[in-house]
Amino acid sequence: MSVLEKIRSKTGLLVGIVGLALVIFILESLLGSGGALFSSQDTLVGEIAGDKIDYAAFSAKVNEQIVQIQQSNPNATIDDKTKEQIVESVWNQLINEKVVKVQYKKLGISVSEDELYDLMLVHPHKYVLQQLTDQQTGKVYEGFAKPDGSLDLAKLNQWVGQMNAEQEKFWKQLEKSILDVRAPKQKMRL
Repeated sequence: MSVLEKIRSKTGLLVGIVGLALVIFILESLLGSGGALFSSQDTLVGEIAGDKIDYAAFSAKVNEQIVQIQQSNPNATIDDKTKEQIVESVWNQLINEKVVKVQYKKLGISVSEDELYDLMLVHPHKYVLQQLTDQQTGKVYEGFAKPDGSLDLAKLNQWVGQMNAEQEKFWKQLEKSILDVRAPKQKMRL
């Protein structure tokens, strides 16, 4: 009986020790390296070539692309499918900036002026076609279309010759995007 009486008399101390242990356990998990309270993990979109991609910076680039599309075509509507394509495009641009372009530069590979001209106005790259196509209907915008609905290169060249400052800014950004993703046609010997 005396053992039980000793335990009963120290119950407050025992409850205090267990409570303190629980508080320490909870604080350790919150303040630890994997804790959610002070962790910056939830602000990251991902990682490319060891560089962490912050959500705010990524979101700003996505919004910038949306604004450019709306400026180039005020009638364009940005639905979920289009936004998904923009997000994927921005992610691919980041991959190209952080991985592909670095490797191209190391190898001395670039896109020539003639090849860029060809990709923009003679045999338009898919990015050019994407910008000139209504994403909902899948048809080329009326101002750039032949009667059969396909892209009219003469109308595209005429538009490029008459661009205003805003359109020129859009066109330069489109050129940059194509330069960023364009894989050289030449074969390399390593």
